[in-house]
Amino acid sequence: MSATSDTKKQLLEELSADNVTPLKIRNLCKNNADIITNNDIRIRLWTLLLLGSNYKLSEHVFHRSITYCDEYNVLQADIRRTRQEVDQFSSDLYCNVLTDLLNTFCFEHGVKYKQGMNEICAIFVYIIDIKESQSLVLAYDLFSAFMYR
Repeated sequence: MSATSDTKKQLLEELSADNVTPLKIRNLCKNNADIITNNDIRIRLWTLLLLGSNYKLSEHVFHRSITYCDEYNVLQADIRRTRQEVDQFSSDLYCNVLTDLLNTFCFEHGVKYKQGMNEICAIFVYIIDIKESQSLVLAYDLFSAFMYR
């Protein structure tokens, strides 16, 4: 077994442990950045670091809102410029998901949309399977937790 696969195994064990040690996880990732190229591992890491080891998927429901945040026009303009170098973000599906997540976040939390929030949200949308509603909830929960850190 190679050093990389040993480290990956250690990381997966640590992510599954009852008493997770964030510092150990941080050091494993910091010293072996190539082991976190797998999206499943990235999702598990973000979930652990932002939502904690006891996180349970919320029952959030997303739908095309008829209520828009005050800065909806700015949000829409930013969405079209988000991660243009990544093909997925030019699709209507990704644009709609980003719009819905950001609009919902701003509306529900009573915050004003600010330029740059689209780029932060895009990270979480990129690593999940956005075709599954549970994944959208996870992306929303991760983004919300990140914004409140």
